[in-house]
Amino acid sequence: MTNRSLDPKKIFLISFVHIITIVGLLISDFSIWYLLTTPIVYLVLSLSFSLYFHRFLSHRSFEMNKVFSYVLLFLTSIRLSGNPIDWVSKHRFHHASSDKNEDPYETKEGFIESHLYWHMRNSTAGDDLRKKLLSSDILLKYPHLVFFENPLVRCMPHIFLLAIVFFFSGFSSIIWNIYLPIVLSWHGEWFVNSLCHKFGYVTNKIKDNSKNLWILSVLFVGEGWHNNHHADPRRALHGTGFGEFDLTAYTLKGLEGAKLISKVKWNMTEESVVKITASGEDRPVFLQTFCEFVTELYENTKRIFETVASKIKSLCS
Repeated sequence: MTNRSLDPKKIFLISFVHIITIVGLLISDFSIWYLLTTPIVYLVLSLSFSLYFHRFLSHRSFEMNKVFSYVLLFLTSIRLSGNPIDWVSKHRFHHASSDKNEDPYETKEGFIESHLYWHMRNSTAGDDLRKKLLSSDILLKYPHLVFFENPLVRCMPHIFLLAIVFFFSGFSSIIWNIYLPIVLSWHGEWFVNSLCHKFGYVTNKIKDNSKNLWILSVLFVGEGWHNNHHADPRRALHGTGFGEFDLTAYTLKGLEGAKLISKVKWNMTEESVVKITASGEDRPVFLQTFCEFVTELYENTKRIFETVASKIKSLCS
């Protein structure tokens, strides 16, 4: 078991952002425009996290224009996503130890542990991978990531945006257009850990309990196709089946067309051949559930009409 003591700095940051968001929503003014701007900011922050931290840095699913990588690093810093090197090393360790006792995401534990506490831990899990990452080709090509190990440097884009938004739009806009989208995006990320190892359907039978959860994929930019992802981590496309909506993958298509990214691993990689042991249920569960609901509704309605018709017939005879 690795060290999993709680980190006071992480507890403070997570608590502060949640408290200021909740209190801010209660005391701030509301504008109808926030119904448009809040979801847009949420999508931009969530996509930047999914694209940069997850599919690019962690799994190298594509190559990226260096200038564009600075833009995504700026956006993930606004989101307060944390130290990119630490995040990548722990995420890779999660894939190597998924659903085991040493899994830093604590997916075997209860909801609170796998949703929130793992993010507050001062965990040593993934330290060996972190050392390898520091000497890897990623940092040789993107050395600026080392500067973002410093929390003050990481906070600068966030503080800069706070000042700009406050100057031009005021306190209410900070709450609705910065902190509320950040909190929603954080929980989208955390729900992948707390829900996608317990609920959903399995397309590929592999050695862990990862599952595909359609509702989370719709709400959090395609990151809920977790079983697909664990079966083939380096593949850029997570929503591989019919009806599996993957907004991040569609965004990658656009970025590829704009020449901002290249060498995208759209098809199955060699890594998947090792991990996939058998084919499981290959259909979106929400379509299956909807069809079952319609069928049951039809049968029940038919049964009611037959009962009513039978009683009317008996009364008339």
